[in-house]
Amino acid sequence: MSPQNEEEEHVICHSLPCNIDYSGIAPVKSYLHPTTIDAPSTSSKVMACQFRGRGLLALHESLPPNLHGVVAETSNNTSQKEGKGQVKVMATFDSMCEWHHEHDVRRLTHESHVKEGSTLYRAQQWCDLASAIHDPIL
Repeated sequence: MSPQNEEEEHVICHSLPCNIDYSGIAPVKSYLHPTTIDAPSTSSKVMACQFRGRGLLALHESLPPNLHGVVAETSNNTSQKEGKGQVKVMATFDSMCEWHHEHDVRRLTHESHVKEGSTLYRAQQWCDLASAIHDPIL
C-alpha cells in the first residue's frame, strides 16, 4: 500500500442492508442524510435516514483501537513480470454506521448487544483470524 498522503480523506464507512453492484467510493453524502436520534439505552449514536424510500436505522460505532479502516484502490499499472499492482489508500475511517431495516430503536439497540451478526464484529473476527494465521509462531 502506498504511504499516506495529503490526497486521502477521512470518511465514515456505511454498511447498508442490501447489495449494490458497485465497488468503489460512492457519493454517499448525496444519497444519505442521516439524523441523530435519542437512544438512552446505548452508548453508541443511533442514526435514522431513508434510502430509496425505505426507513433505516443505524448504530454509529467507533472501530476498536486495534483496527484501522481504509478505502483502497488498485492501480492499473500492474507489472506483468511480477504480477503485482500498487494499492493506493483513497480514504481512512475510524467509525462505521451499520444500517438496518429497523424502525424500533429499542430493538436495534437490544440487537446491538448480540454482536455476532454485526459487520464490525465479523470484520474484527476476520482480522483476529488473519493475524493468528500469519503471525510468527514463537
